[in-house]
Amino acid sequence: MARLLEMPEIAESVVEGEVVRWMVKEGDRIQRDQPFAEVMTDKVTVELPSPYEGTLLKIVAREGQVVPVGKPLGVLGEAGEQVDLAALLGGAHAAPAPAAAGTPAQPGGAGGDGADRVKAVPSIRKMAHDLGLDITRVQGTGPEGRITREDVLKAAEAQASRGGLAAPAAPRPSARPTARAAAPAAAAGAGPVERVPLRGVRRAVAERLSVSKRTAVHTLHVDEVDATNLVGVRERVKGLARERGIKLTYLPFICKAAVMALKKVPAVNASIDDKAGEIVYKRYYNFGIAVHTPDGLIAPVVKAVDRKTLFAIAGEIAALAEKARTGTLALGDVQDSTFSITNVGSTGGLFSFPVINYPDVAILGVHRIRQIPRVVDGRIAIRDVMLVSLAFDHRLIDGAVAGEFTNELKRILEAPELLLLESA
Repeated sequence: MARLLEMPEIAESVVEGEVVRWMVKEGDRIQRDQPFAEVMTDKVTVELPSPYEGTLLKIVAREGQVVPVGKPLGVLGEAGEQVDLAALLGGAHAAPAPAAAGTPAQPGGAGGDGADRVKAVPSIRKMAHDLGLDITRVQGTGPEGRITREDVLKAAEAQASRGGLAAPAAPRPSARPTARAAAPAAAAGAGPVERVPLRGVRRAVAERLSVSKRTAVHTLHVDEVDATNLVGVRERVKGLARERGIKLTYLPFICKAAVMALKKVPAVNASIDDKAGEIVYKRYYNFGIAVHTPDGLIAPVVKAVDRKTLFAIAGEIAALAEKARTGTLALGDVQDSTFSITNVGSTGGLFSFPVINYPDVAILGVHRIRQIPRVVDGRIAIRDVMLVSLAFDHRLIDGAVAGEFTNELKRILEAPELLLLESA
């Protein structure tokens, strides 16, 4: 009996995906769990495994087509089986049209030959469509020519300056508000504005952080770390790291120190199961590392930090950051964090109040190292000083517990030779 291969719910808050390529062709036999298509979402690019065994009778969604979750990608059945496709694809399972996700048919999309395909996630394609842009004419400045939000806005501005801005597509009854570049303000005397849909990674981030702020009781603890010895240790070993092709930042040291502090204060490496009314203490250490990408903030996860060396952590952070920026993260790369770290040192400022990566109960913000005068052994000396800020869920973690964790982290970072004990 014929069955539909549908777009699965790949990750929380992902509502659509673009078919990048079919890995099989019509008439091919597919085994259960065999990857049959590669799909790109606003979070990750994944290979979809078949939930059934059978013969691919029909490809419904062509390469380049954007398909909402739950809509059909293809039809699977037995070789030679006669199928009433119109009936099978009717009603709730109507074949997805590109316009359903706001993306017009384009070269390389449905019916295209793929020669002029562009690299852009669905939210960026939608944004270009709503701004009246032909996305095939937008120059991508992202990795491997990927089109970013900034590329689309720049192209829209250039088109508007030439007087050639097309009217935004008329919204469907169920559609969200569409983008309008330089739209006239409604209030008299106000200036021009620009409206852009809240979609893609930015929408996912907004929804996730909103849930965090609504659920967790955010509180902040800030402390100062004398990182002079840490700076010295890194200077002594970064040459060796460079010889191995590794760029050694301070983050791996902070990760290892955080593991030691979490082992001493396990409440910080936990989550609250709100439905069950239970505290879940994690006995493993997976760290979400915040990465800024052209499409928004993503926190890929370094797994089993406690079992990795400094160099291994450095290499994995770099690899995950590159995958995040190129949109090639796998689903497993962004799941199962127990604790998160966000490095805001490069952006300046004194310190930040990060938002907890719910359902984790804490996130550590680390800041730039500055040379400032401090009193050491009764004398004023120039020291390398770094502020750290721990945002924590006050439902589980009290101020004293947050202080205990931060004090332990500070103790280790100020005496980095203690990191040698982490494997003991």
